[in-house]
Amino acid sequence: MDKINKFLVRYVKNISLLGTRKSKTINSVISKNIQDEIQQSLNAIAFRDFVIRDLFEISVRQSANHFVALNNNTWDQFQDRINLDLFSIHSNWSLEEGRRSADLVLHKRIYQNTEANAIVICHPLAIYELVLKEIEFQNAACLPNSKIFDEFIVLPEGQFETLDKLTRLTFSLEKGLISWEKNLFEVINQIELLIFCAKLAIINNDAVNKRS
Repeated sequence: MDKINKFLVRYVKNISLLGTRKSKTINSVISKNIQDEIQQSLNAIAFRDFVIRDLFEISVRQSANHFVALNNNTWDQFQDRINLDLFSIHSNWSLEEGRRSADLVLHKRIYQNTEANAIVICHPLAIYELVLKEIEFQNAACLPNSKIFDEFIVLPEGQFETLDKLTRLTFSLEKGLISWEKNLFEVINQIELLIFCAKLAIINNDAVNKRS
């Protein structure tokens, strides 16, 4: 009975924190599983070349109405310190006092219009090269998994803001590579597989051009 009472007290306290909209620690309302998922994912990819600190965005859906996002300003991988914030999917509200989700409007759109539970926005050079060289990746036959390109679309310039539903791998010169999946681990695997296949497609294209 004591355990049940303690759980109910903690539950009511956490719910009240959401209602008061005051600045609280991330441990108050962000689930431990999500904290661990973000921390482990950052540890795995923090120093990859597609993770450009000021341009890198990462978020995880915590519930039907809220998602957790990384605050890049206080992310310090060397000291193993991150700062997370809780955002509303349906309103302009953030747990951190005075902060608004204007910089995360895209994440909100994706959560509202897809089954995404985790989102990463990054800038792999191989994907930029693939697009800027206008390589026909759809017809690439040399890849270990050419089906990765079935989910990959490239948005023409100017069409990004008018698009509501984004595929699991969407590239825009305005935003970079936008990837979403069921969890961060699947997102990262998806990105790395796409990058690997993009590099192979570029090598194959260069070889064909040399022979012709």
